[in-house]
Amino acid sequence: MSSGGGGIVLKISGLVVRTLAKPVGRQLKADAEHVMWLQKLCTALGQKSHWFVSRVNHAVGFSTFGKPYRHVDIKNREALDRGAEIISEGFIFSVAATVASYEFYRQYLHKQESAARAEAAEAERVDAVNARAAAAESRLAELERRLAAAER
Repeated sequence: MSSGGGGIVLKISGLVVRTLAKPVGRQLKADAEHVMWLQKLCTALGQKSHWFVSRVNHAVGFSTFGKPYRHVDIKNREALDRGAEIISEGFIFSVAATVASYEFYRQYLHKQESAARAEAAEAERVDAVNARAAAAESRLAELERRLAAAER
């Protein structure tokens, strides 16, 4: 990946996507009243959410200690509102998490590429040192051969 202005463009794009997710989330909440499958989903999700919260509150409440749990469903309108809120916020959260995950992945790749470049540069330096050492050894061997020939 190239360094420079590409990173800032992607970050701004991520902010734009996150910003656009909010009106889409609001539209999901509005559509929950009119789209039948979404209305059923939101109502069921709202009832399940209410059941879960009620169970947790009962389990941790001092006033309910030792008493059996008795569940009472909430009105469909309230369940629809709760479910629509959960879906809306879940959508916004998933978009933000996806953008953050993508940015993290890009940073990870950039670090990997930087490490690979540094490793390649180090390997080149080692090869250059080894080449210089081999050349010095061959010159030394040549000088020793000449010295031995001159001493005879």
